[in-house]
Amino acid sequence: MSDNDQDRQSDDKLKELEKRLERFRKTDDKEDLRQLFRSLGLVTSLGATIVISMVLAYFLGAFLDQKFRTHPWMSVICLFGGVAFGGYTAYKLLGPYLK
Repeated sequence: MSDNDQDRQSDDKLKELEKRLERFRKTDDKEDLRQLFRSLGLVTSLGATIVISMVLAYFLGAFLDQKFRTHPWMSVICLFGGVAFGGYTAYKLLGPYLK
């Protein structure tokens, strides 16, 4: 491949990129930003839901382990319950987006 062919390909790629940028600039930036924050909010709430349910379930299990001296069984059982509950809650949060 000659240098001229490579230069032509680079110019074509640059022109294509300029066209994409121009199309992006013409779109409604406020709506894009609103959609971005909506998506970030959903992802954040999903992560927080799963993590918080797991942590709370683990501490409940640790408390029950101390009370009934069943270390580590209640912690493990409650942790799995927290994972299941977090997954169920995440599914419920995603429900409107899955339809």
